[in-house]
Amino acid sequence: MTFTDVNSNADDDSQPTWLRSGRCGSGSCVEVLLGETIMVRDSKQTATLGEAQPTIELDHKAWAGIIDEIRQSDSPTGNDNLAIEHHDDGSVTFHSPTSNSKLEYDVQEWIAFSAGVRAGEFDLVLASR
Repeated sequence: MTFTDVNSNADDDSQPTWLRSGRCGSGSCVEVLLGETIMVRDSKQTATLGEAQPTIELDHKAWAGIIDEIRQSDSPTGNDNLAIEHHDDGSVTFHSPTSNSKLEYDVQEWIAFSAGVRAGEFDLVLASR
């Protein structure tokens, strides 16, 4: 299992542990935060002055459903907590119906993330329940 801890100081337990697929290299990626809930963000979307970086929050059951669907389908559509919209150019948009948040990923980001899911890289998220 390969993933990348995107923390600048991994020894600092006070910092959240944002993970990305080991397949994404040093570019922009889907990032996932382990915890009581699962947080998803886009590494290229930064916080703007006075606002937090856009994220989508999921409970463990919803995340498990997303992971299972990505493993089983080339074009997963998501669930009630996270809609996945596929575009003609291969890019993907994650929508949160509860928060109206949107995260947009280009084709390379989606390929890296979905390959990481299929390889079990995000099983750590499921094991942390």
